[in-house]
Amino acid sequence: MTLLVDASFAEAMAAASPSNEPAPEFEVAAHERFAVITVRGTAPTVRVSDQEIHLHPQTDRHAGLVSYAHFGDQPGVQAADVVVHFGPERPDTTVWLTLQTIRPGEARTLLYDAGRMALHVDAGSAYEETVPQVTSVEPVASPGLRATELGFIIEPATVSFDKWARISFPVPDGMDAEHLGVYVSDRDGGWVFIGNDLDGTSGPAEAPDAKGPTSNRVSARIRAFGHFALLEDRAPPTISMLAPRSQTWLDERRPLLRARVVDRGSGIGKEEDLAIELNGRPLIHIYDPEADLVEARPDQPLADGEYAWTVRASDQAGNQAEASSVFGLR
Repeated sequence: MTLLVDASFAEAMAAASPSNEPAPEFEVAAHERFAVITVRGTAPTVRVSDQEIHLHPQTDRHAGLVSYAHFGDQPGVQAADVVVHFGPERPDTTVWLTLQTIRPGEARTLLYDAGRMALHVDAGSAYEETVPQVTSVEPVASPGLRATELGFIIEPATVSFDKWARISFPVPDGMDAEHLGVYVSDRDGGWVFIGNDLDGTSGPAEAPDAKGPTSNRVSARIRAFGHFALLEDRAPPTISMLAPRSQTWLDERRPLLRARVVDRGSGIGKEEDLAIELNGRPLIHIYDPEADLVEARPDQPLADGEYAWTVRASDQAGNQAEASSVFGLR
């Protein structure tokens, strides 16, 4: 395969040179007529459309050039598989090098991996022309979540949007869409819930109203590229440490009612997802998400007697929990 090299090749290779910034083990940077593959550490074998790519050694990495001639001459061919083989001890890494482009002023829906991930961009979203590069990575679930097979890294990581874009995934067979959500990696091994709009039809950057790859999907709005996954949350929040404790007698006429509410999956989205009731009457409550605490006080002094109070919580996947306690005044 003859590579199409122009004057900007030197600049592109220089951009792949070592810097003080931490870099991923393997990345693909797309340019107008070619892409640069950068691999840290020992040089692997890299093949694009079944043709091996030569990697140039640098200080702590190797870099190689992929011409878009690898995409072939067939009309409509817009992608090529970049397969990185590190050796027999670990599985190959595959990236889809695509020519699907996001441009300022254009609304587009880009499909990847036969529609298993779609990127929907409104006309006013993109700051500049960008060729997204997508890697399929099966997600590893964190506590409280169940993994599906749908996980993707969208690069370049430096790309952000002026207006919301949208990412969407199809609902896997046998799964309840209401308990599914789109999550973004927090880079510490965990996941952060970012949305679970069904069919991608609410908010800006809507999916086309059509059957096929963009229907029956779960979507979320995004403002930047990153590592995204479709995960399932069926674990309800945990409510504990109710105070006053059950069967406690108090002198305080407006006692502070407090409980700890924790959800390790999709999380508690807003204060309205929590409620405190005293003898069936809702109280105005305050929620501290950093401390996982919700608390309230009666708005009027209480008379002598027994009082039942209840804490209710709902996470962003619709899982619900409640806990109750009884205290008395005398």
